[in-house]
Amino acid sequence: MGTKILDLVILAGLLSGCVSTSTFDAKVSELDHVRTEYDGLQKKHSQLLLEDAALKAKHEGLRSDYTAAVKERDIFRLTAEELGKRLEVIEAEANRLDDTTSELREELLDSRKTLSAQIGELVERSSRLASLNADLEREKKDLQSEVIERDERIGQLSTELAAREEENRKLQGVVAEHERKLSSLTETYDSLVGELKQEIEEGEIQIARMKDQLSVQMVDRILFSSGSADINAQGRQVLKKVGDILSQIQDRQFRVEGHTDNVPISDRIKGQYSSNWELSTARATTVVRFLQDTVKIDPSRLVAVGYGEYHPVVENDSPENRARNRRIRLVLAPM
Repeated sequence: MGTKILDLVILAGLLSGCVSTSTFDAKVSELDHVRTEYDGLQKKHSQLLLEDAALKAKHEGLRSDYTAAVKERDIFRLTAEELGKRLEVIEAEANRLDDTTSELREELLDSRKTLSAQIGELVERSSRLASLNADLEREKKDLQSEVIERDERIGQLSTELAAREEENRKLQGVVAEHERKLSSLTETYDSLVGELKQEIEEGEIQIARMKDQLSVQMVDRILFSSGSADINAQGRQVLKKVGDILSQIQDRQFRVEGHTDNVPISDRIKGQYSSNWELSTARATTVVRFLQDTVKIDPSRLVAVGYGEYHPVVENDSPENRARNRRIRLVLAPM
């Protein structure tokens, strides 16, 4: 019964938490050793109990003999000396048996104390193992939580990286498209300069490129007669050259700007154009019509704007400067 109780106490300690295989094997070996010592003490205790019982039986037998001797003395009236000697022998034997029994009881008590101490030590070790297992389990849960958090962070970073890669890919596409457009704009600029070399040298046309825009500025005399919005023959030739080159770019808007000097409209044409504003707008619209009808540029990409005298490039303080301000400016810009 004692062995079963000991096993239950020790197994309860070992099963209160999870331990590693090596630690568990060591504890099982230690348990087997303690169990062997306990079984030996139990056997020794049982043997002592048997010896004690035998001694008691023998003691009882001696007492029976003593009683029989007394009876025999009474019956046979043995001499007092013989009875006294026999009684001394019997009493000595009884004392010896009492001493032996006391020693056995003390030894049994010591054995029980030793066994109780060993059981207490095993219980304490089991408690420490349970505490250690609880600590290990907490560390395991903490590590699992940390792994889960890291996995989630890795997933977030992967998503962000994929988004940034996609954004980078789109940006690269935009940059490539922008470079393509700039390259196309440069080719167009070079073509215009080559085709209109004479007009540029004579100061009738100015071509400028600003970032993603291209502008062709023409003085009014090569396109229109004074006070007129009808394109002359020379102007048609120039606009045809310009339009054919510009129309090759498909993703741009064509803004045609009409500009005048600050000299008021003469009485001769006031009935047709009440101010320079109307004249500049009419000229811009006539150029847009030409680009649509003759050059076949999509009208959804054409814009006509009349600025009149309000956007001069120089002061209107001389005939030459006023001539520079009278102009048609064709701007090739993003849609």
